[in-house]
Amino acid sequence: TRDDVDKDVGRTFQEHRFFQDEGGRRALRRVLLAYAMHNPRVSYCQSMNVLAGMMLLLMEEEDAFWLLAALVEDLLPGYYCQDLSGAQVDQLVLERLVQRRLPSLHARLERCSLPLQLAAVRWFMAVYVMTLPPGAALRVWDAFLLEGSSVLFAVALHLLQGAEERVGEDWDDTAVFDVLKGLGGDVVDADAVMEGARVHAQGLAVEVRALQEECRPLVAARLEHMRRAKEERRKAVAAAAAGAAAAESVPEAPAAAPTVPAAP
Repeated sequence: TRDDVDKDVGRTFQEHRFFQDEGGRRALRRVLLAYAMHNPRVSYCQSMNVLAGMMLLLMEEEDAFWLLAALVEDLLPGYYCQDLSGAQVDQLVLERLVQRRLPSLHARLERCSLPLQLAAVRWFMAVYVMTLPPGAALRVWDAFLLEGSSVLFAVALHLLQGAEERVGEDWDDTAVFDVLKGLGGDVVDADAVMEGARVHAQGLAVEVRALQEECRPLVAARLEHMRRAKEERRKAVAAAAAGAAAAESVPEAPAAAPTVPAAP
């Protein structure tokens, strides 16, 4: 854990003066390692450095620690554990929301076999810190902390609606993915983002909760299938290794004695 934290601390907001100073990097390291000790089941997961880093720009270390704990354990449960089960559920929920609310974009992504989560998972994991300019991201954080995770879906739908309007029918897969990957980077008006999200927010919280209930068993089954497949591979490798070891341990048969020719 310490090695992972040290590696990510060194590349967190490198352009910001606070983290160019060793004191800022030490503060971030302390918060992340303290949380890893506080919650060993989660320990540390990538994106937590970005979340804690943003918090440290706004508050003292102890407050950042407790806000990180609330976000990981209460606001986005299952996002930062080993199997990312909560994040997987919400990505499946987002896919279904896009199918319902932005059918043209969904059909376009289906035609080019482009999983939406390739672009969208980082939006949710980092709560848009790495997607939107800081001012707009903090507006999303305000609403998220007040209203809950449905805000993340509303913002995603607003951004994706912009992609639906931009993507051409004759665009190749790479061009479509580049549009998705770049969404949010050119935002200049935080108010426009929040107003656009509010358009999609009508009835969204209830819809998201219902879809989460539908998608959790699907993700659980997928994870269980992956676990069993991994276990079967482990057993196969172990059996092959045991067979090879047994073959090496079998002594060679002694050489046959030379045949003595019969006397004439």
